[in-house]
Amino acid sequence: MKWLRNFFRLANQAAKNNLPTMLLIMLVFVFILLYLWPKIFITIKAGEGGVLYKRFGGGTVLEHVYDEGFHIIMPWDLMTIYNLRVTTVERDVDVLTEEGLKISVRLAIRHHPEREVLGVLHKYVGEDYLTKIVVPEIDAT
Repeated sequence: MKWLRNFFRLANQAAKNNLPTMLLIMLVFVFILLYLWPKIFITIKAGEGGVLYKRFGGGTVLEHVYDEGFHIIMPWDLMTIYNLRVTTVERDVDVLTEEGLKISVRLAIRHHPEREVLGVLHKYVGEDYLTKIVVPEIDAT
């Protein structure tokens, strides 16, 4: 029991002697945590899905789409959040009739990404899939 009392006495003395250093280290740790907070703690809202890119772990995670809720990731990884709800984009298109007359048509394009292939969509197309895939497909028809 005497050795335990001596241990605590020495620990108390060391803490008093190194208090400024310990406070500085704790303060730096708190600032680093606050700075990295948005990169570590991710909230995915209702109607959204997340795709994780692991910088040091194989790239885009294709087999898992992160559901709504709170997620913790490494600060060097990136989480891209997609809106999975049906959205509408209006677009004006000029077309020619059979007689060669030019008319303007206003289209409403309703779209949403499929949850099962969200990782593949992110890896091969990207966040701007609407302008790369959906709109050109509609314009081509």
